[in-house]
Amino acid sequence: MKNNTQFEELEHPRWGMIMCARSTRALKSGEELFGYYGYKESDFPYDFPWYFEEKLKVDKMLRLNRKNIKKIKKKK
Repeated sequence: MKNNTQFEELEHPRWGMIMCARSTRALKSGEELFGYYGYKESDFPYDFPWYFEEKLKVDKMLRLNRKNIKKIKKKK
């Protein structure tokens, strides 16, 4: 996946200067934005227990959703 965004400051009418992601090219409908935040793997909070608990919940939910989608497609 190629980076297709750039991060820059934007003047928000209520919040003042904020960071925003702007596409670097015209995007097709449904295309995702990919951006590099500059984090190294060592910067990510792997030592926080809540991270793994939440990650397990999200992974389980995604697996269940995929199974349900496959069941629906098979019925058609």
